[in-house]
Amino acid sequence: MAIHPDYGKQVQSLLTKHNAEAQKNSNVHVYTRPTAINASAKMDPDTVVTIVNPVEHPRDYVVWSICSFFHANPFCLGLLALIFSFKARDMKVTGDLQRAREYSKWALGFNVAALIILF
Repeated sequence: MAIHPDYGKQVQSLLTKHNAEAQKNSNVHVYTRPTAINASAKMDPDTVVTIVNPVEHPRDYVVWSICSFFHANPFCLGLLALIFSFKARDMKVTGDLQRAREYSKWALGFNVAALIILF
């Protein structure tokens, strides 16, 4: 099987295009081997494309909620914080990150309110 003479140029242009796109999007990293591509040799270009999609899991504040429940529980705010912390953890485990973030915000709010009222 013969390799087309323009194969090396085509591959290099594609690599250049992907590298330019990788600079625009920080979640795509393109790594290339810094060797010249010989059109007459039967070798594959050594390119590894790693697409990184970082998922930031929301915090559930369970430890803080437990401390608020046992030590700073005015107006049952510690209990409410604990309930919303468990709900946030459950939603995080099931994969519903949007609802987990909402419950996490509520738990944080109740924990902060309990801490402010305590002092």
